[in-house]
Parts: sequence; structure tokens; C-alpha cells
Amino acid sequence: MKTSTFRLFLFVLAISFSACKKNSNDPAPGNSSLGTFVGNIQVVDDPQTQLGYIYNAEVSVSTSGSDATVKIIGDPGFEREYTGKVTTRQDGLYDITLSKQTKPAEKVAGERVVIINNKLTISLDVANDNVTVRKNTTTNETLQITGKISMIGTDMLIK
Repeated sequence: MKTSTFRLFLFVLAISFSACKKNSNDPAPGNSSLGTFVGNIQVVDDPQTQLGYIYNAEVSVSTSGSDATVKIIGDPGFEREYTGKVTTRQDGLYDITLSKQTKPAEKVAGERVVIINNKLTISLDVANDNVTVRKNTTTNETLQITGKISMIGTDMLIK
């Protein structure tokens, strides 16, 4: 009786394992660079009383399994790094949910990075930050934006 019950248990267990398959939307393991994308990023405070730009921004995106790192550098001396999770990876589409700023200081961050066919769109919120940005394209005049910061960069092209 015990032997037949044990065999039945092993049979059910074997069928359970063979019926399971990997979700095709799960990010693939391994380290990879998704590229460096260039363009301009608009920066505003909350409640949108100040507006500035990070010109010549370069956004580098790399992954390790489902973990993602996003590095942004740009004029005038802007440099930040963020981490998050890859939520979708399929057929030229990458969707990354950001959760933390790690450099220059660790802070809570939110929103996402989406890459579709070599174009990147970034939408990013950081609580309690202080950034120096350009006022506009015609002058080198800079502006300090402090508080809750929102950044948006659309249709950034791969370098």
C-alpha cells in the first residue's frame, strides 16, 4: 500500500513538473547592454513652476537577469544612476520599472523606461532632489530645480 501510494505521488509530481513551462514574458537571464540613447530630457518640479532641460543626455541601459541599471549623463554636468526591474522583454520591446536612485545619493525613484525598436522613452520621478539644468536652448544660463523632480525624455535614439 505504501509503495503504490509513493509511486502514485511520484507520478503526479513528474506530471506536474513536465506540465510547467517558462513564461515567455519573463526576462532572460544574463548580463546585457540594451544600448546608449541620446537626446534631451525635460525637467520640472512639482507643481510645475520651474522648467529646464538636460541637453545632450545619454541614457545607458543594462540588465542582469530581471535587474536593470539606467545611467544618465548630460549637460550641464548632470549625472545620475537608477535601478529597477525588467517587467517585459520581447521582440524589441523592453519595459523597465524604476524604483531607486543609487548615485549620487540613494533616493526613492519611480516611473519607467520603455525601449521600442531602438527608441527610448524615460519618465522619472524623484522625491527631494536638487538638479542643475539649462533654462533653454539659446543660452548657457542654468537653473536649480529642487524638491520633487519629474523628468521626461521621448524618442531618444540609440547612439
